[in-house]
Amino acid sequence: PTTPPTTPPTTPPTTPPTTPPTTPPTNGGGEPSAPTGPPSFIAEDDLQPGQVWTSLSAIDLFAERSGNFGVQTIAGKNVIAPGSHGSYLFRVKNPESRPLEYKITLSETDENNPKLPMKYRLKNGTGGTEYIGGDAWRSADSILVDWTNIGAGLVAYYTLEWRWDPANDSADTAIGTQSGNTAYVLNIIINAQDQ
Repeated sequence: PTTPPTTPPTTPPTTPPTTPPTTPPTNGGGEPSAPTGPPSFIAEDDLQPGQVWTSLSAIDLFAERSGNFGVQTIAGKNVIAPGSHGSYLFRVKNPESRPLEYKITLSETDENNPKLPMKYRLKNGTGGTEYIGGDAWRSADSILVDWTNIGAGLVAYYTLEWRWDPANDSADTAIGTQSGNTAYVLNIIINAQDQ
């Protein structure tokens, strides 16, 4: 049976608040002291040039755009359905003059009953097949980039691939026929700290 599409809301990734770089304090002898305060760290994409992610910045992972398939805009809302899939390219930058380390995790909030069968995989870079943790499709909470070093002034690129797993037709039908305005939110969580 054909399943009516459901409407996912805007997808907010989160990163620690961005603070401007500062000149490191000295210890009186002209040598820099240990850094104080949280490091600056930037996450961004090319969908909205100039928008730098900060704590709870909203992006629309499921937008009707190049790289996404089976996505429609209905009554001003982006709608996905069984078989919808796509990819999202983002980058992390270290604007500091010292190396940092960062960690990336995903989490989801799903008000649907039954839950949306969303699956993900993450790869290094903008192409190729260097999947982090293997190329199998997994749940959001199974995606992890453990603490990774990034040198001063460097950028790292990632491609998040997503899909609605169409393996369970009866669950898809139940999702499509539920009433109300249910929401699905995916969070991309990026934490950064000094090495």
